Amino acid sequence: MDLRQLGRGRPSRCETLHADRDRQAQWCRATAWLSDILSRLPGHPARHIDDLLPWSWTPPQPKQIVA
Repeated sequence: MDLRQLGRGRPSRCETLHADRDRQAQWCRATAWLSDILSRLPGHPARHIDDLLPWSWTPPQPKQIVA
């Protein structure tokens, strides 16, 4: 239930900070997605282009350095 509907008025500072943090996290994920697909796009097969859509995308795995 939305607390603003209970007559409280505007959201609290805590709610605003959480919303800002969520927006920032979404922006970071969107930026990571875009930079990753732009780097993958030239060599990616056209028949698998739907793998690069945001809802199908998986972040690249970090490369492990073998000593």
